[in-house]
Amino acid sequence: MGTAAAGSSELRVWIPQVAVCKPINCFLESGDKEGLVVPESVLAKQWAKGLSIVSPADRSSFCFTGHYGKVIHKASGSLLLDDESAGRLALEPLDRTNMLDYFGKIRFFSPKEVLNMLGFPRAYKMPDM
Repeated sequence: MGTAAAGSSELRVWIPQVAVCKPINCFLESGDKEGLVVPESVLAKQWAKGLSIVSPADRSSFCFTGHYGKVIHKASGSLLLDDESAGRLALEPLDRTNMLDYFGKIRFFSPKEVLNMLGFPRAYKMPDM
């Protein structure tokens, strides 16, 4: 679709901007993740098979709420499969028959990682509470 001014031979073409959806690994932080590991007691629950689990290569996740990491159920926001097997999620779905097999490999996103995904600048720091 082009538009031209009256009496002009110039043709203007509108090219829509395409948003690029970055993979989750672009928003991850390095450092200690020990406190972010999903507890074994959560993975032992029958409903743990329905948790949203994403890999660093994924480009979407469930939303994050103010209770993320505090209240855990199958609609609590995505969790990250953070080990070498995560790359296979693009090729085959996660085997959810025994979620305890993933203990130590599935973690919560850190507050800083959530801020990164929400578009806050990398330099932004959480205020001390």
